[in-house]
Amino acid sequence: MQKILLFIFSLCAFLFVGCDADINTNSLLGMSKEQVLCLAFEKCSLDNNGVLNIGVWQIEGNKKKSYKNLYYKSQAAAMRDLNLMECDIWEIDKKYKFSFSIQRKEQCLVLFFKKDKVVKVEKDYWDKT
Repeated sequence: MQKILLFIFSLCAFLFVGCDADINTNSLLGMSKEQVLCLAFEKCSLDNNGVLNIGVWQIEGNKKKSYKNLYYKSQAAAMRDLNLMECDIWEIDKKYKFSFSIQRKEQCLVLFFKKDKVVKVEKDYWDKT
């Protein structure tokens, strides 16, 4: 009986906590864009095509934000892309979390840059259908 309870507890812990380690948000503060890219390629999971997805928000002249998903196979390719390097709001470490409904929960870190240094980090969650 104890082995069954231990198995059930271990399974629940795996489902609710997950198997991957989160990036410490406080460690990102003060990092440059190049350092963030290095960390992202080291710690973040790649998608099924073997590329890293980084979302960027651009603030246009009318104060509206536009969003783009950018995909990179290497850190060098990401550093050469001006679409990424000129943006001051990035979304990294996108991953799906466990959910009881048919909607999947997605989580990411939103990084805000000033003068190419991270000044603010937020965790963002949303439901995907």
